[in-house]
Amino acid sequence: MGKSQAEEAKAVECGYWHLWRYNPQLVRFASVAKQFPKEADELFAAAQENAQWRYKSYLRMLGTAW
Repeated sequence: MGKSQAEEAKAVECGYWHLWRYNPQLVRFASVAKQFPKEADELFAAAQENAQWRYKSYLRMLGTAW
């Protein structure tokens, strides 16, 4: 148990575990922007609108006004 971080690091080094220090904010939607630069802004806006709608629906479930 005391060496779990070392074991995780070994798993990352050998390729068994690929999410070590993964930051999705650095690469999220990057491939979409590269492949479809014209449509990317529209898709990003739609994704943001969808996320805001879901967040507001969660607040409604809690009984909290936004």
